[in-house]
Amino acid sequence: MDNLEETASELEGLSISAGMRAAPLGVSFKKAITILYNTGRYALFAIVMMTLLRGVLPAVQVAAIGSLVSNIADFNTGFSQSSMWALAQLSFSLVGAYALDNLLKYAGDKLTLKLSYKTDIDVVRKLRSLEVQDFESSRTYDAIQRVDSNTGEHIFSLFDAARSTVQAVISICGIVSVIASWNLWIALVLLIAPIPAAIATFQLQTKAYDIEFARAPKSRLAGYFRALLTSDSTRKEIKVFRLAELFEDKYTKLRSSFLQQDALLIRFNLTKAGSLGLISVCANVGSIIFAAILASSDGRVGELAGFISASSQMNGLVLAAFLGLTGIYQHLLYVSNWVAVMEMEPSPILEGTREFSDETLSIAESRGIEIEFRDVSFIYPGTEQVVLSGVSFKVDAGSTTAIVGLNGSGKTTICKLLLRFYEPSSGAIFINGVDIAQYSRESLYSCFSALFQDFAKFERSLGDNVAFGSGKEFDPLIDYEDVAHSLRMVSLDHLGDILPEGLSTVLGRRFAGGRQLSIGQWQRLATARALYKKPALLVLDEPTASVDAVSERAMFEALDEIDYNLTILLVAHRFTTICHAEKIIVLDNGRVVGDGDHKTLLTSCQFYSEMFHAQRGYA
Repeated sequence: MDNLEETASELEGLSISAGMRAAPLGVSFKKAITILYNTGRYALFAIVMMTLLRGVLPAVQVAAIGSLVSNIADFNTGFSQSSMWALAQLSFSLVGAYALDNLLKYAGDKLTLKLSYKTDIDVVRKLRSLEVQDFESSRTYDAIQRVDSNTGEHIFSLFDAARSTVQAVISICGIVSVIASWNLWIALVLLIAPIPAAIATFQLQTKAYDIEFARAPKSRLAGYFRALLTSDSTRKEIKVFRLAELFEDKYTKLRSSFLQQDALLIRFNLTKAGSLGLISVCANVGSIIFAAILASSDGRVGELAGFISASSQMNGLVLAAFLGLTGIYQHLLYVSNWVAVMEMEPSPILEGTREFSDETLSIAESRGIEIEFRDVSFIYPGTEQVVLSGVSFKVDAGSTTAIVGLNGSGKTTICKLLLRFYEPSSGAIFINGVDIAQYSRESLYSCFSALFQDFAKFERSLGDNVAFGSGKEFDPLIDYEDVAHSLRMVSLDHLGDILPEGLSTVLGRRFAGGRQLSIGQWQRLATARALYKKPALLVLDEPTASVDAVSERAMFEALDEIDYNLTILLVAHRFTTICHAEKIIVLDNGRVVGDGDHKTLLTSCQFYSEMFHAQRGYA
């Protein structure tokens, strides 16, 4: 009971958190109208014209019913000319309404499809433009979680809500005019009666949106636990460490809290919203009784029939007009989430226009790339912890330099800064004597390559996984020899022979026919991808963490055989990997505490010596 009361309190307070929207509604409305107009201006014009025509038909129908019944009651012998005309009007209003409703739906559905496509592509393009650091922030994932996959539908529904409001208002004015000519008081009752029900519906929709907005982070967490329970990559550890019950319990609790919120929403619909709806129903019943009494007293049977017809339509029309107005607000809330993502700006990374000229490229090919960190410090955005403090070192062109240190010492951060994923908090990085910020990143990435500790496992073909290193798909007719060569460098050339479709075999288990690799094979494949474009600088972040000693030796032998002077920056824990480096930089708590070759550091750097002997003692 306490949990239910706590959830109820949370439900009542959701409107506060829901008000913290990233995109102002005015801006969201303007963007929605712009994308609507650009996507289907002619369709919008046709919809507007059909809406105006559709709006007058209910009044035609009510007037026709009243005239038809009155004429039949007055002329018992058969149809008069007036009866025939009234019947024609009634038929036109019914058939016209049906035809226009279908045409409006067709035009709306077609425009919605276009909007759904465009908004989805726009989101993908926007996310593509964001920086690595943006995806290392929970705020980004919350924003993505809140973007409804049906954004295109919401944008059209925003317009359709305004359209239906206009249509309903036209219909209401027409019907009220007809009924008011018979009885003004009944016309007023017809106009007012549906309002309580409309208010109830608005409140229900607002609560539903507020719940969805406020629980976006928890929804993402629930999705994560569900993914853990249904993923092959985590199944072994979940089984061995008996985590299934723990993760299931966390997932169940989250889903249970959602269930309680939704149950309270249903209860709200039954009680508060239902009570307001009952007021509308009672008002309608009272107006019908009053109209019946009037009709029985003066024999205006036609007006009674028209009024009953108007009553059945008016409830829906007033509700449609009211909900159309509130619907604009409701759909605008969903659209504002899309606008919030579309207005996200990538984190600032200084980037110049300088390109590697032909002269510089020839230098890179002849002696590699020289790197220098000068007094670089770094604090991750949104935190206060200093990750790097006054780091200075130099990597000679064409050399292999290793960075070592305990976990959290800043090794991977150095790689991220060098690859321009983050901007140093202070200090500068130089490439061949030029501040790295002066180069365009496109130019840097044309000769930089990297193998990351959390390397990607692309569930595409074996050839794609290598050819992606040059930013393209695998073409067997063009890329076969180059891909095969990269695979030989990491001792994976046998895969092309044993896999059923050779280099075209899809990897992973996500798609039909996919073949899974071991984690070590995946890491060597990522290394082949990093080498594929023949980079001048290769950043290796724990390149042998998942491979055996034989594969490690084969990989470095292949690197030694490269026929140009490749500059390698190597981050590693294994001293069997570190020993391949000509120079070693030792980090401790974000500071450089040693610099030199292995033999020199064993005598000059106590911290390095302790790490080496500790690892050798466990070998």
